[in-house]
Amino acid sequence: MWSATARSAASGCSGRGEAHREDGQIPRPISPHSLRHAAIANAVDAGVPLRDAHILAGHADPRTTGHYDRARGNLDRHGVHLLTAYVAGV
Repeated sequence: MWSATARSAASGCSGRGEAHREDGQIPRPISPHSLRHAAIANAVDAGVPLRDAHILAGHADPRTTGHYDRARGNLDRHGVHLLTAYVAGV
């Protein structure tokens, strides 16, 4: 079960690592940036196109959003394979 300190609950945001489990164990500090990073990376993992994730993130450069794609090395998602499947009518 997660809970928040009075300060973070009042501000609506934890500064760095303010949120904690009841047992006090947390693998690493949680910051607004880490939550933002997780949201964008999970959106890309869920299949949201990078263009849409770029707009969601508000990055000035679309290449920045590409760094959030944890599966960018996955050849099954490579453009050549997608184009081949499209041409083949699969």
